Amino acid sequence: MTDTWNSDVFEIAKKIIELKYKYDFTFIINDYVDVAAEVGADGVHVGANDLTIADVHNRIGKGFITGYSSHTIDEAISAEKMGADYIAFGAIFPTKTKGPGHPVQGIDKLKNLVETVKSPVVAIGGINRTNIDEVISTEVSSVAMITGITQAENIVEEVKWYTSKFS
Repeated sequence: MTDTWNSDVFEIAKKIIELKYKYDFTFIINDYVDVAAEVGADGVHVGANDLTIADVHNRIGKGFITGYSSHTIDEAISAEKMGADYIAFGAIFPTKTKGPGHPVQGIDKLKNLVETVKSPVVAIGGINRTNIDEVISTEVSSVAMITGITQAENIVEEVKWYTSKFS
């Protein structure tokens, strides 16, 4: 199980919370439940190696957004039954971020999941300009991206481009 506290994460999270005073955004912290609660983040994201959703709710309450990373449809359905507010599902496409051997789910499984659960589904993994329209066609609620944004020449313009896809 991942630790629920990290001093470095706490210091960065405090800086991000300061930005919430200027800008309207939802701030979800990955893994570090106690840090998220302490700084007043909007929620926390956990997975199979972290606190369970029930443990998160017991620790910090149900008013806190709780997301869950799933790598199979059965795991996603289970997360919804446990009370996840949203389900991250992937990798949709191969991704260097997670390394070799990380399971690739594909568009068909993503579409099946979106049609099966009531919770919002967040697609993750290998999403970029060449495949974003295919991902959106599944009626997924949103996407999570790293490489597709961080490797752009102009990150601000790249984020605007992707954001326009969901407007």
